[in-house]
Amino acid sequence: RGIFISDNNINSNDPLSVAKIIADKIKSENFDLILSGLQSNDNGHSHVGILLAELLNTSHASLVMGTEILNDKVIKVKQELENGWFQWSELDFPASLTIQSGINSPRYATLKGIMSVKNKTVDSFEGVEQASNYSLCERFIPQKTKETIVIDGSSDEIANNLVDILKN
Repeated sequence: RGIFISDNNINSNDPLSVAKIIADKIKSENFDLILSGLQSNDNGHSHVGILLAELLNTSHASLVMGTEILNDKVIKVKQELENGWFQWSELDFPASLTIQSGINSPRYATLKGIMSVKNKTVDSFEGVEQASNYSLCERFIPQKTKETIVIDGSSDEIANNLVDILKN
């Protein structure tokens, strides 16, 4: 049985609150695998999957580019590292995987598939709110500025000048 949860109807900007709401809704389900996206299109926090794993006490892998189910207790995941490198890891079920974009090419539903889905039930919940310590104060596009400062001198002078520049 699959569970699809979207955070579009959760009234929170805070990824921890979103993860708590989702965890509360699925903790009684008998799941083996939770799949979440690396980043959402709206806030782009990329924290919900790992927070879900922590709240539900499951194993977790992030930046997943491939999976292979070894048996009913273990899944093998391919994680993307830096500079085009990959790492294979084995996780015990239940597991939460944060999927990297580009893991597959989307398939389009056939008419037969669309018609068969019409008879399926979709459980939903509405009006969920949770107190959050997180608020959005301002959103803006950063100004593009170019200023290059060359710092010359000994290592100590360079370090002191750099600290002064970063502070002021």
